[in-house]
Amino acid sequence: MTWKVRGRMMIALGLCAYLGGYAWVRYGGWIVHRAEFYTAPDRTRKVAGHDLAPGDFGVPMFHPVFSGLAYTAYGLYWPVRRLEWCVWRLAVPLDSSWPAEWKAGVTGN
Repeated sequence: MTWKVRGRMMIALGLCAYLGGYAWVRYGGWIVHRAEFYTAPDRTRKVAGHDLAPGDFGVPMFHPVFSGLAYTAYGLYWPVRRLEWCVWRLAVPLDSSWPAEWKAGVTGN
């Protein structure tokens, strides 16, 4: 193998590890999806915005390591967070009806 091929393989493995880490962080609740809504004049809920935020592990004084790691992951994965934010904006656009599964509070994200 040439150095060029090895370099490309290392970049591909690093990217896979980075994206796998993001999937693990999202699954573990270190970064969570938040959506806001407003009530339209016809009394239906409409999507007002999306956000990806650090998970809430309680009072930082009692859980300083977890809170610190959540904010570290939040900063480390900012490029992927922006990409996921764009996907949420396309999947559930602003001013669209509030999805029924979100009304029940069961989202799985």
